Amino acid sequence: MLSVVVPTFNEGKNIRNLVTQIDEALKGIDYEILFVDDSKDDTPQIIMEVAKDFPAVRMEHRTGESGLATAVLKGFRLAKGEYMACMDADLQHPPIVLKYMYKAMEAGADFCIPSRLIPGGDDGGLNWYRKFVSGTARKIGQIMLPCLRQISDPTSGLFMFRREVIEHADLQPIGWKIMVEVLAMGTYSKVIEIPYKFQQRTEGESKLSGKVTMEYLKQLKDLRKRYNKANKYKVEIWSEDKIEYVLVNAKRVQIEKDVVGHDFVEISLKKKKTSIEVKTKHRKVLKKEEIKRSAVRITSIQKIRMWLKQIFKL
Repeated sequence: MLSVVVPTFNEGKNIRNLVTQIDEALKGIDYEILFVDDSKDDTPQIIMEVAKDFPAVRMEHRTGESGLATAVLKGFRLAKGEYMACMDADLQHPPIVLKYMYKAMEAGADFCIPSRLIPGGDDGGLNWYRKFVSGTARKIGQIMLPCLRQISDPTSGLFMFRREVIEHADLQPIGWKIMVEVLAMGTYSKVIEIPYKFQQRTEGESKLSGKVTMEYLKQLKDLRKRYNKANKYKVEIWSEDKIEYVLVNAKRVQIEKDVVGHDFVEISLKKKKTSIEVKTKHRKVLKKEEIKRSAVRITSIQKIRMWLKQIFKL
């Protein structure tokens, strides 16, 4: 079964259209739609009316609680499916994409993330301010959390994963970016990104605000501490300069590219006493003890310049 978790706050005008489109997209698939509702208007009544026509619809109405991330987490706890998806109620995430996400999961993915930023994707004509805010949020997240660096659209609210991904995860979300939390603390191997076209909102109001931005930054700060603790035997090597080779205990390891094209290596260490050597194009061979104080990593000014270049390319 696929459980589609939809957090709602005063989204009554979108509910029937959303459910109708999800039902059409998931024909032939065993699914449920679980609304976790914090609304202060008639949205709960509308959901219950729609549920009469669509038996797959369930609702958890919360009182005394609020926040998108905690609503989604509550939905994950109540979900019955082997696969779990999260999407917004405002139809900016086109429901038809769920079908292709499900196919990716059936093909062996642990995590499927639709992206606006890969070939075939589209941001729906966001204005320059929304592009700047969204792009900056992505880049800050990718700098602070290594697990986000090879994912093009890690701050999206649309994603699907296997239940096992979060079975043992320490999820303590705040704010809006629940996928960042799951990517950082979950257990998974194979992530597939598929393109999708972001849609313009037709009903209701956007929830984006300065408070949302501050909650996201607070979330990243807290999450980085928990991520580092959970991954305390990992060494990250990330360089703007070309990495020629990395040796771990005298064996070469694979060098990958992050989302902005920089050489990137993440080494999982089973023992603290591990020999590491790094050779970049314009520098001498660096030993393990030199890596922390070396210039293998790019400077803050270079990072800012790189972020701005990437943001305004979108």
